[in-house]
Amino acid sequence: SGASLTAAAFGAGLGAFGSVFISVSTIFFAFATVLGWSVFGARSFSYLFGVRYLPLYRFFYILSAFLGALGSMELVWGISDVFNALMALPNLLTLILLSPLVFRETRRFEANFPL
Repeated sequence: SGASLTAAAFGAGLGAFGSVFISVSTIFFAFATVLGWSVFGARSFSYLFGVRYLPLYRFFYILSAFLGALGSMELVWGISDVFNALMALPNLLTLILLSPLVFRETRRFEANFPL
């Protein structure tokens, strides 16, 4: 995997310190990522469904983190890729729905500030 290859490369260049440095850095990065996405998801969930249902989100977030730690790397990355791809759908729909507004505001801006 990429992490073991990177640890081996740092270990070859910096000795034992390089491998330990990459391992500790990966742990901190993973922990910060889990915390950051937890807060981001909680804010988004509470905006969409209200604060009342936030414990439900937290339960499923913790459950998915636990199951992700137990699952195989291929399965976890596969699920992650599917959900990241699904995030494109609302973004594309929003781009299509807001494109007339973007075109109108662009024309207005260019009329006021010609190049």
